[in-house]
Amino acid sequence: CIVFKGNDRKLSREVAIKVYIDKPEGDAAILSSFEDEISRLRAASHHALVPIIAGGESGGFFYIAMELINGPTLREKIKGKNGPLELELALSYVTELAAALAEIHEQKSVHGHIDSRGILFKGDKIHLAGYYPMTIDRISKNTTMADGRMTIDPVYIAPEQIEKPESADGRADIYALSVLLFELVTGTRPFSAKNPLQLAMMRLSEKPPSPAKLNPNLSPLLDAAILKGMSKDPARR
Repeated sequence: CIVFKGNDRKLSREVAIKVYIDKPEGDAAILSSFEDEISRLRAASHHALVPIIAGGESGGFFYIAMELINGPTLREKIKGKNGPLELELALSYVTELAAALAEIHEQKSVHGHIDSRGILFKGDKIHLAGYYPMTIDRISKNTTMADGRMTIDPVYIAPEQIEKPESADGRADIYALSVLLFELVTGTRPFSAKNPLQLAMMRLSEKPPSPAKLNPNLSPLLDAAILKGMSKDPARR
C-alpha cells in the first residue's frame, strides 16, 4: 500500500489515506466484501484503534481514510535500543493492543497486519493502525510464489497466512501480537533469515526459542503465554 496525507474538506482536518496497490478489477463481489469489512472495522471503537473515517473504492483502487497521527511508530521507539523494553511498559502496550484487537474480533473482523510500523503514538498513548482487510489478502493471495513477493511483513506473519491465507482469522492477529510481545521483552525477534520469503517459511518448520532463555527476568507464565500465542496450530493459541 501507499499512505498519503490528505484533507477532510467537511471537517477541515488532515487525514491519512491508505491506498492498496492490489486492484479489485471491478468485481462487484470483491467490492461488496471490502465495504462490509470496512463497516465492521469502523464498528470497533476501542480508544487504542486509529479511527477509520471512510473506506471504499476510487479510481480502481481500494482505500481507507483514517485519523492522521503524527507521533512516532513503535518501531521508531525501540530502534537502536540495546536490549528489551522495560517489562511493565511492554505489557502495558500489549494489553492495550490486545483489548483493541478483541473489539475487532467481536465484530467478526480481522486486523490482518500487526506490525510495529503500524503502531503509533499520540503523546504517550498507543494506537493501532495498519489495517489489512482480508479482501485485499484474497486478491493478492498473500504470497505470490511465482515472484516471491510478500504483501505482509514476514516478521509477524502467522503460518496459516503462508499456507492458506484465505483461512486466516483473528488467531493470526494473536500470533502476530505474540511475536511483537516476544520482540519487546527480549530485544530480539524469534526468527531471522537472509530474505523475507525464507523468514516467512521458517514459521512452518522451526519452533521459536523460549523468551525466558533470552530474558531471565520473564516469569514462566509469561514465557508460556507468548509461546502459546505463537503456536503453529491456530486452535492452540
